Amino acid sequence: MPSSPSSTVSDFADSIGALRRATRRVVRTSLGDSALTTAEVELMMLIHRRPGIGVGEAARVLVTAPNTVSTLVTNLCSTGLVERSADPDDRRAAQLDLTTTGQRRVTALRRRRLEVLEEAFDHLDDDERTALEASIPVMGRLIEHLDTLVRPT
Repeated sequence: MPSSPSSTVSDFADSIGALRRATRRVVRTSLGDSALTTAEVELMMLIHRRPGIGVGEAARVLVTAPNTVSTLVTNLCSTGLVERSADPDDRRAAQLDLTTTGQRRVTALRRRRLEVLEEAFDHLDDDERTALEASIPVMGRLIEHLDTLVRPT
């Protein structure tokens, strides 16, 4: 008997969460990089993708409170991974960039994540890999829709 739609959605959500946690755990354990929180890593990845992003915009992208991002930035600045500088267009606002150390950390995390996932993909058969490849555009559409639920269009 086929699964109910709500069961499928629940299984999907559980699977995505478990995949993210497992990948993060393997990557961080293999790099000995457990000092950073998940939120700090996500902020660093965002800064890597969008150098010079401001605290407010980072909070909007990460869907979190600006004071939470400010706290993360303070922690990351104190560990020498992120630097905050005045926005040349608005001296009251700050721009965020990775330091050289922060850039190396993000590069290592991204490289190791790719290696871990490639190794996991190698354990799948051709049909499983094909099914995952076919799901990528569908997941992209889900992400786009979910983004419209929390961000004004």
